[in-house]
Amino acid sequence: MAEIGVDLSPESPKPLTDELVAAAGLVVTLGCGGACPVLPGIRYLDWTVPDPAGRPLAEVRRIRDELDLLTTGLLTTVQHKEKT
Repeated sequence: MAEIGVDLSPESPKPLTDELVAAAGLVVTLGCGGACPVLPGIRYLDWTVPDPAGRPLAEVRRIRDELDLLTTGLLTTVQHKEKT
């Protein structure tokens, strides 16, 4: 991520708790399947992307770019819905 100017050094994975899910209108998980909390009335998207841990740099870059496309597409969709 540093290659594209994003500093993730202060970040770490955080658990997806019932409280966080309840406060969200949309929850995006990465290959979570049935292991994450599911609450009624919350919209879920589960993006199936490989875990980059231990993968060659070229694969990590591909995963990063795929997540960028998915995120950009989601933001575009959300912004469009807010305008209508």
